[in-house]
Formats: sequence, structure tokens, C-alpha cells
Amino acid sequence: MTRGVLALAVLLGLAPWHGPAAARDGGRPAESAETTADELRGTWAVVSVDVGGEKKKVYDEETLTFDRGKLTHKIGFRNDTNSYRIDATKSRKELDLVGPKWDDPKVVVTTKTIYRIDGDTLQIAYSLLRLGKDRPTSFGGEDVYVVILKRQK
Repeated sequence: MTRGVLALAVLLGLAPWHGPAAARDGGRPAESAETTADELRGTWAVVSVDVGGEKKKVYDEETLTFDRGKLTHKIGFRNDTNSYRIDATKSRKELDLVGPKWDDPKVVVTTKTIYRIDGDTLQIAYSLLRLGKDRPTSFGGEDVYVVILKRQK
């Protein structure tokens, strides 16, 4: 398994995500959370992962569906459900993925990422070395992994 695919597996939890949907609004009123989440809402196909500046191809038929705090990760016939929280008010938009730890489903972890949307392209960046501790400060660097997705229509 390549380093990029392993990183994607850790981020997206190729081990089952069976945690209930967590708080979807981070304490903000429902209307502002709904409005902010609209840009992510929908289904996105994983196109590639950028590992330290090098693009890698990933699994065929892999999608992420964001809908009101619920994240569904689909690979082929497998569907795993998790939750997410966003804060699009920061200069680097923040996305927290919340669910069971990939190697111990009894432990809930939060993967701290940043994201950006350019048209129908979504990029989600995280640091494998600081997974669960710090979010990256940019979409580049040696330990930064960027998952690149295209919006499905």
C-alpha cells in the first residue's frame, strides 16, 4: 500500500466509521450553520491525493457525501457514516472529521483539517504526523496530505 493511499485510509477511516452524527453546528445557531455548510453539502468523488506535492491516484468509485453534519464515505458497495463540523469563518476554512479511531472503534477521534473549494473542486488537507492534534496551516509541505475531490452532479 502506498504512503498516499495509507494516508487517505487514515483520514477517511477505511476501517468502519459507525459513530453517531455529532454536533453539526459547533454551537452556532442552526441557520448560520446551514448556510455555511451549503458549500460542502453534496457528494464529492475522490480524484487523487497529493502527498508532499506528489499526486497519487486513489480507489475508483470512492465518494464523500456531506449533509448537515453527517459524512458518508463510500468505496464500492461499502458505506461508512461519521460526522463533521466546519468553521468557514476562519481565514483557512476548518473541517473536523469526528468518528471512531481506525484501529480502536471504541475511541472517538477528531481529525483536524482545512479545506477550500474552487468551483467544483474540493481540497481537504491534514497532517498525518500531527493527526488529531493540530491542523495544517497550508495546503503544501512534506507532511501535508491533500485529498482532491470533484463535486458530483
